[in-house]
Amino acid sequence: MPKLIEAKLWDKILSVIGAGGETKDKFLNQVAKTDPQLANSLEKWEDSFIDLLQATKRVQQKHNMDTSTTDKLIKKYRG
Repeated sequence: MPKLIEAKLWDKILSVIGAGGETKDKFLNQVAKTDPQLANSLEKWEDSFIDLLQATKRVQQKHNMDTSTTDKLIKKYRG
């Protein structure tokens, strides 16, 4: 299964804006200081992304498909 667009986008956001090897939480805390609404939107987006990954996994399981890639993404983004 190719990497989901959302995963690529989230990685890109953290690598470009959260430069310097900051963790996701540190990045969101910095954003919250300057724009709480944006930080809240990013957190909600991440939550819906995790929900999407979990739904994808359920579909894969239903069709007896390999879930290893989805499992890795869930583990990576759930933190």
